[in-house]
Amino acid sequence: MSGAVLGKVIRRIRLERGMPQTELALRCGITQPYICQIEKGRIPSDRALLNIIDALDLDPADLPSFSRGREK
Repeated sequence: MSGAVLGKVIRRIRLERGMPQTELALRCGITQPYICQIEKGRIPSDRALLNIIDALDLDPADLPSFSRGREK
């Protein structure tokens, strides 16, 4: 999964949950601008991705192809 696809998935799920970027950032311990960059296609750090998965209450298996084909 490319960074752009991952970002779109994160944004869609965040919006479905009615969560602003600022709230997601606060729950993840990262900045709102970093959330914005991720949603625009930046590949998050492993820690940030795990925090986003936790904050959005996702099953890590929801993104299996991303973990196998990580871009640098």
